[in-house]
Amino acid sequence: MRRLPEPFLCIITDEAFDAERIVSVIEHACGNARPVVQLRMRSMCGAEIFRLAERLRAVTRARGCCFMVHDRIDVAIATDADGVHLPGAGMSSTRARTLIGSDRLLGRSVHSLEEVDRETSLGAVDYLQFGPVFATPSKAVYGEPQGLPRLAEAVTRAAAVPIVAVGGISARNAAEVLQAGASGLAVIATVMRAADPFSAVRELDALLVRARVER
Repeated sequence: MRRLPEPFLCIITDEAFDAERIVSVIEHACGNARPVVQLRMRSMCGAEIFRLAERLRAVTRARGCCFMVHDRIDVAIATDADGVHLPGAGMSSTRARTLIGSDRLLGRSVHSLEEVDRETSLGAVDYLQFGPVFATPSKAVYGEPQGLPRLAEAVTRAAAVPIVAVGGISARNAAEVLQAGASGLAVIATVMRAADPFSAVRELDALLVRARVER
């Protein structure tokens, strides 16, 4: 299985935006930094998400960024994405691993310590996206925020499987999240809705660089 550098930044696309705006934001965000880009557009039909995935694959490849597709294994394979991110209620990780092979990355969203235990025991994923760590409208459906202590517990339970924190992550709290042991930061609004996406990524990347040195 492949591994991402730790800690890393993952930009998740904003479903409130249209394709043109998403591509524009990602183009600006992927400057000197090399974030992971996760395409998540659950309301798009297959043809639309394929066309958008093709465009983002071209952008990320040109800038040396990792490209992940949320849930749609067919789109990931068709566009030669670097990996697939499974939603918590999606296909089993073992089945997904069989379909995508060992050369692509596989991640999964988890929202409890019990889910962390289950997924790590299966041994199919390369990382787990845990949250919401802090309160955020985009993750309100998953219940109350997990908080930093539970994030730290998830890191301990996951052992060798990296934990990526999601939910309300920003430059203001990113250092605390990394100190809790997170191997990555997943963000939506912090970058996608920033007045200057490039500066937003650069600020977060500086925190990640510092964390790599300290680790």
